[in-house]
Amino acid sequence: MVEIIVATITGIFGILGIAYGKFKFNSLKDLNQQQSEEIKFRSRALSVDLGEWGLINSDIQSVLNETSIDRFFLLNAFNGFHDPRWTTGLYQVQKDNANLVSYIHFGIDAHYVSLLKKVRSEGTVEVLVDEIPESIIKAVYQTEGVLTSQWYYLLDTSLDTGAVSITYCSFSSRTATELTQAELDKCAVLVGKLKGALT
Repeated sequence: MVEIIVATITGIFGILGIAYGKFKFNSLKDLNQQQSEEIKFRSRALSVDLGEWGLINSDIQSVLNETSIDRFFLLNAFNGFHDPRWTTGLYQVQKDNANLVSYIHFGIDAHYVSLLKKVRSEGTVEVLVDEIPESIIKAVYQTEGVLTSQWYYLLDTSLDTGAVSITYCSFSSRTATELTQAELDKCAVLVGKLKGALT
């Protein structure tokens, strides 16, 4: 009788173990699929003409040296289907070799999403830190001492699943509350070169 009870308990635990293993496998499979899609997005976003990139990097340095802009950021917001959920900094340059801040898989809020939608539809958006509502980007910019930033849309990457990533860049200043038209013109020229190198 004891042997039958032990065998029954062992069998039940065996079935539970198989069920748990299958559930765990499905979860890992889903996770791997999600990560795989994100890696595809990242690799496409980083696909650039290296010859052009060398010239672009030189132009970025010129903008930093000749204007009040002190940081350039190239970013990629991963969008499950319609609304981005997080963003990752792909490339960053700061004036005077200041400490670089790493943003990897950085969660974003509704205000950030609204800025991304605007930059995607209009091509550019001005972010005046004192004038935007309390939000993730305001908190980040205030922590970093950023007073103004100009964001530019670069490109979208899509998959058959309907998922989309948005590649964009920003030019930020810790000394100016608003960029001049001459500074914006320099940024626009550089953005045109970036689009050419990324597409």
